[in-house]
Amino acid sequence: MKHAFVLLLILTLSLGCATTKKTPAESHRTVEIIKTYFVAPYAVACTGVAPQDCLLVKHAIQAPWQNFYSTIQGFTFESGFSYILKVRETPLENPPADASSIRYELVEIVEKSTVNQSLQTLYDIWGVMKVSGEEQLSQGIFQTLEINTEKMTVLGEAGCNSYQGSIQADEISNGLIFKDILSTMSICPNQKQEDAFLKALQSVDAYYRYNQYLLLLSKGQVVIEARRTD
Repeated sequence: MKHAFVLLLILTLSLGCATTKKTPAESHRTVEIIKTYFVAPYAVACTGVAPQDCLLVKHAIQAPWQNFYSTIQGFTFESGFSYILKVRETPLENPPADASSIRYELVEIVEKSTVNQSLQTLYDIWGVMKVSGEEQLSQGIFQTLEINTEKMTVLGEAGCNSYQGSIQADEISNGLIFKDILSTMSICPNQKQEDAFLKALQSVDAYYRYNQYLLLLSKGQVVIEARRTD
């Protein structure tokens, strides 16, 4: 009787252990998370492993925009449209050293809409950071845009010459045109960069503000990137 009881106890313990043991597949099971992604209507130049264009994304309406250095499988971004997406995030066990540790996959496009941003977002003084992707401040070039949406004017520094002009805007499509640009005529040591800035300024046809930054665009491409100065 005693031996039978011992055998029954051993069998019970063995069965208990068997029910808690995980298979190799279960041990390596990954956890998938589905998140909401707000995607801004224009990409920006950024540097990850190498220079690239980054989407601007956030996970809540009031959150700041952040550069997104990876790609979302199944999603084709169209410049000029903002998106609300459902995205599946899956951690990767052994990602390449220069790649994301998460796989991003489109689940659903909840909303796709055209840009509609108030003209008042332009009313400020902006310091130019990039012209056609070329850094300006790192070269010691100081350029500004002072945009007045009440008077519909623009003025500022182009490098060493000052300039002024008028603006024409369309809030529904975020359209923006800089007109009648006039500048002083000094010959500058950085004349090439100044000419490039004024040329880019007169090619602008749209605008978009995010966080403390302003993007000025021409045919869907960012030609001037500026930051709020005051």
